[in-house]
Amino acid sequence: MADGSHLAQPLTSTEADEGRQIDIMLLSLCWAFLQSSSTAFTTAAALTAKYMGASSFTSSFCVALFLMGTALISLPSAYLFTRFGRRNVFIGGASLGIFAGVLAMFACMVDNETGVALLLWASFCLGINQGTGQFYRFAAIEVSPSRKAIAISLVMAGGVIAAFAGPETALWTKSMLEHKYEGTYMFIAIYCVVPLFLFFMIRFPAVKTKEELIEMEEEGDERTLSEIFKQPLLRLSVSCAAVSQCTMVAFMGVITVVMEDQGYSYSDAVFVIEMHCFAMFFPSFFTGHLVNMFGAFTINAVGVLLYVPVMVTFALGDSVDNFWVGMFILGIAWNFTFTASTVMLTSNYRKGEAERVQGINDFIIFFSAGIAAFSSGYFYDYFGWSTVLLAVGVCELCLAGLIVAAWSYREKADNQQLLFPSTPREGGAFSATKEAAAASNEGGGL
Repeated sequence: MADGSHLAQPLTSTEADEGRQIDIMLLSLCWAFLQSSSTAFTTAAALTAKYMGASSFTSSFCVALFLMGTALISLPSAYLFTRFGRRNVFIGGASLGIFAGVLAMFACMVDNETGVALLLWASFCLGINQGTGQFYRFAAIEVSPSRKAIAISLVMAGGVIAAFAGPETALWTKSMLEHKYEGTYMFIAIYCVVPLFLFFMIRFPAVKTKEELIEMEEEGDERTLSEIFKQPLLRLSVSCAAVSQCTMVAFMGVITVVMEDQGYSYSDAVFVIEMHCFAMFFPSFFTGHLVNMFGAFTINAVGVLLYVPVMVTFALGDSVDNFWVGMFILGIAWNFTFTASTVMLTSNYRKGEAERVQGINDFIIFFSAGIAAFSSGYFYDYFGWSTVLLAVGVCELCLAGLIVAAWSYREKADNQQLLFPSTPREGGAFSATKEAAAASNEGGGL
């Protein structure tokens, strides 16, 4: 069984080793459309629910259920990708995203408690699309395993387009159709349509046949999940990505409501979201090179440290400048920790373990983020903005403690050159990544 079509044949192992830049660029475009739908939704969803009469707490359920959908699809992802292949699962996710956009449009037409309920269901379905789309960054490793850090960061760089496309879509389509916000969800559906065509142009690795799966099981290359997660640096990578995502969501899920409650215009809120999303993805053009030069652990630690000025900026005041500067720094911190954590994760499992570990990793990240979205909405609605800041600050202190504790395990880590390079290596980022990938294959990585 091959995961291909007449438009794009399955990727051979030789081609994957050499790396196909066109596939990375196409995956980056898919990521751009995925995040455009996500940022448009994040900008408009809570305000849509509030416009329908929901409380600030209930409004936060939109983002929370979106993240729960992302988390829950991660659990069966290992089976789905192994059984049906990357392309088919990605198509299924995008199709559900289209359905979610149409359902949200209908919710806007109803515009009452039933409308809120439909919007929440649409949020959950769109989250499933987001959950399958999160694996674009892992698919990039498969089509270009010799350039691991660069492949991940280039795919995520596609989010720069989404940083402006999504929020601007939410702004200009707010009153485009008869019912308020209806046009926004129409465009979200359109953003889910375009990747359907791109998937058929990407040469994904072939789906494993039944015989190949049996052979892998007989080789006994896979460890149990408990054995895999005994690795301190793998636990650290999951923890850093999860806390980083929770922090980002805790602020992003309520920031538009906070600004509206303080009398700021919708365009002010859109500007803050744009600056945040731009900062989330623009560093991806060089984050991969920084990981190659200084190590994934170091970049992760820098990202964690950047949360300090985020908290200080928010604590100093509630002007538009405080909001956009704080969210801008938050975006950079997220990019560093999330990208470096992904590289650390891929350096701590074997090839046959990839889908299972990736699925559990994303489940932990987005389930935690869903709880964070619920919590931030609750804290803000009942206790205020300062309580949200306090709760996030406690989480960041715990994460800083993990970083310090994990440093003692650096000598035991596989793939030392990628995680803890003592000095920047010669030969540029691409040659450095090839060396790192070779070390990963020998030491238990991809």
